Amino acid sequence: MSCLLRCAGTFVAFILALLFVSSASAHCFVGARFFPATLATDDPCVADEMSLPTVAWFKTGDIPPASEVDISVDISKRITEDFGVTIGDTWSQIRQPGNPTRAGLANLDTTFQYQLMKDAAHELAMLVGLSVEWGGE
Repeated sequence: MSCLLRCAGTFVAFILALLFVSSASAHCFVGARFFPATLATDDPCVADEMSLPTVAWFKTGDIPPASEVDISVDISKRITEDFGVTIGDTWSQIRQPGNPTRAGLANLDTTFQYQLMKDAAHELAMLVGLSVEWGGE
């Protein structure tokens, strides 16, 4: 798939996410408890969030090590009180000594989330999700 077509698809997905505009609630509160999103775990609630852009630079474990730069975008949109969709994509560039530089977009990620329960009395939240990576792009 050409880069132009891929970028156009990502842009259309972004515009479609904006069509369902409502008030944003990007954090998870259940009773008196606040569930923050961390680098290792996400919060257990459906929410409106956007990470634009997230940049990572690191050396790979290869010998000799390659230098990799990742730039990602994630947009989460609550469709109903209990259902939300997240769309994300990543552009990567890898430079390995003695080889040509490789760059391109990763597979488009889509996550569908459903809020199973929020119990304020027990300060408990449960979420189930299905993540799909659209391969072959």
